[in-house]
Amino acid sequence: NFRRWFNKDFWKAFKNQALPLQVPEPSQRVAIVQAVFESVKSGRYAPSIPEAEMVINKGHGVARTKPVFCIQDYIVYYFCIKELEDYLCGNRTENTFGGWTLGGQNRKQENNDVESQIANYGRYSFNPNAWIEAFGSFNALLYSQLDSMVYSHVLQLDLANFYDCVRLDILERWIREDASSQKGWIVALLFYFLNSWNRKNTGLHPQTVGLPQDVLADCSRILANYYLRKYDKYAAK
Repeated sequence: NFRRWFNKDFWKAFKNQALPLQVPEPSQRVAIVQAVFESVKSGRYAPSIPEAEMVINKGHGVARTKPVFCIQDYIVYYFCIKELEDYLCGNRTENTFGGWTLGGQNRKQENNDVESQIANYGRYSFNPNAWIEAFGSFNALLYSQLDSMVYSHVLQLDLANFYDCVRLDILERWIREDASSQKGWIVALLFYFLNSWNRKNTGLHPQTVGLPQDVLADCSRILANYYLRKYDKYAAK
């Protein structure tokens, strides 16, 4: 069951990124996943210090730091998110979009929204895949709505430095309230990772605020999206 999440889509994500990281050969991957499972099962797993930190210029004098985790930590992080996906991706507000790189339930729900919009406004010539390739799914839907003449304006809100402000205690409490009690050990594993990955900067003090903006997958994006669900519903109303 642990191994089932690590299919070709997971490993393909590493190939699409120029990361300072040694990606295991296909013949080694099953053994690495098995070794991570054994370390979690035996209680010996501990998050490693990130392999590197990538600093990205956002403009206007703002720098964004993205950690590059080791393969083992990516495996643990991804496993936890996939096991909790039913809870993290439920109760989505209609017409909210996140640009998910690895697909998953959020992507399926977004596609359903796009298809329903096409049907409602007769947009038979609107090709979501073409727009995604050019502008991203969010911009694609904006353009389709504007072209329908139902809406005339777009309001853009940017939650600056949002990832750095997520309170992990609140996030954990909400997930535990929503998730099955049988998933309790997975929630514990997830927050063990989130509290400990940045100890190079926090020392022995657990990190209590902030999600890592991982450069690879959708893990932090899914958590951030979940954290904002109440805001999404308020904004939609």
